[in-house]
Amino acid sequence: MSLLAMMSVVDSGWQCAFMVPTEILALQHAKKLEEFLALVRARAGGDFEAPKVVVLTGSMKAREKKEAMEATADGSARITFGTHALISEGVQFKKLGLAVIDEQHKFGVEQR
Repeated sequence: MSLLAMMSVVDSGWQCAFMVPTEILALQHAKKLEEFLALVRARAGGDFEAPKVVVLTGSMKAREKKEAMEATADGSARITFGTHALISEGVQFKKLGLAVIDEQHKFGVEQR
């Protein structure tokens, strides 16, 4: 259900954040979405521009983290998957339209 909401938000020109409790989940979600988007593109005969998807976690190398943060801040990343790093100081979204929190019971009340 969240995928449909995310695609609707992205189609309307907004960005999405998808926060999960672990780096592994963030990577898995991003990979599955990219596979799905590749399938959509193939079925559309290449007449579909997939939104840019990035991952942002605390354990990323400095260069990778900087690139993900820049893409999120300038709006080129339309969907950003990540851990609590999504709510870290310095992380900005150009036009955030939807935030999805997976397994929110793993996060504290303040973080939610």
